[in-house]
Amino acid sequence: SYSVLTQEQGLGESINLDAGLDKELPLSVYNGVLGLSGFTVWDSLKRLGNLKKGETIYISSAAGTLGILAGQLAKREGLRVIGSAGSDEKVAYLKNELGFDAAFNYKTQDRREALTAAAPNGLDIYYDLVFDDTVDIALDLLNPHGRIISVGSLALHQGQAPAAPQNLINILMKQLRYEGYMVYEYFDQWESFWKEVTPLVKKGEIKFAETVLEGELDIVGETYDRFLQGGYKGKVSVKIADL
Repeated sequence: SYSVLTQEQGLGESINLDAGLDKELPLSVYNGVLGLSGFTVWDSLKRLGNLKKGETIYISSAAGTLGILAGQLAKREGLRVIGSAGSDEKVAYLKNELGFDAAFNYKTQDRREALTAAAPNGLDIYYDLVFDDTVDIALDLLNPHGRIISVGSLALHQGQAPAAPQNLINILMKQLRYEGYMVYEYFDQWESFWKEVTPLVKKGEIKFAETVLEGELDIVGETYDRFLQGGYKGKVSVKIADL
């Protein structure tokens, strides 16, 4: 169900939706790669990643909007990129379209075995978009001074309740850094994000995936359920009217 508020009933302020938007790009990109999702990835990697050429990063939920961009930005910095996704089609997309160095289907492969094989020299960064027990595996495989960047919690939205990590001692013994990131504190960097990433998107140097569905508000619930089940690659939006 949903409610409709009149202008008098609503609280807030007017926002110019055209401010800073590049008219050569579809409006939908500002709900994805050039929107809040894209900014989250760009800023969290810069702020917490300390990316270094030759390092290895593992990205969970890598075929979602955040994972797709995170992998490409890491590749641009010279990192070895490993991703996991929930279907063979998505795994192929990560490797063949985005240039991930390795990827695996977490639904059909053992995560620890797959990660160990893909990162024989260990991990330096775990970019966590799911917030599940994969963190236990990462804590074991991370090299000294490795980083865990906790950005998403897809598993919680799917109804999973992961147990607390069992090997937190690795944070001490290997001098690891485990940090959470909430985007809302850093909007002062938005203009810098657009200046850097918009040209890359326009030139096709940064790729993105999106699904735009058209319909009424009553399809939102079904769309969200399918999203949680891994039914889409990249960003999914519901268009209910033209602006």
